[in-house]
Amino acid sequence: MMTLKSFMFVIALLFFTSVQDKTQLVGKWVDEERNISYEFEADNTIIFEQQGISVLVTSYTLTEGNPMQAVFTMEQGAVTMDIPAVIQIVDEETLWIEQFAPGTTPTNFSDRPYQKHILKKVTK
Repeated sequence: MMTLKSFMFVIALLFFTSVQDKTQLVGKWVDEERNISYEFEADNTIIFEQQGISVLVTSYTLTEGNPMQAVFTMEQGAVTMDIPAVIQIVDEETLWIEQFAPGTTPTNFSDRPYQKHILKKVTK
């Protein structure tokens, strides 16, 4: 049986892993070919921009691993929508993201053509 100390250690480890993964994402990532960008902020929000139209992701969650399962939460007035996604950190400068239809639980990238965004980190 797991002791309280062991349980707290596991919770702290999971929290640290989640925070570490989010820290790696902070910054602006751009897919120039499709004119898409994701700007991950330190406050757990994302500014998603496509074809000059910006949408605020008010929060997001990640699972550990690579690829990571993600859920992007968007709010418009009283309406909240959760968009599932898969994110893979390829290297320090490259990120892959694919979004899926609400209600699905993807664990990996699909075989659908042109769905995976290949993003490069913008350095200032």
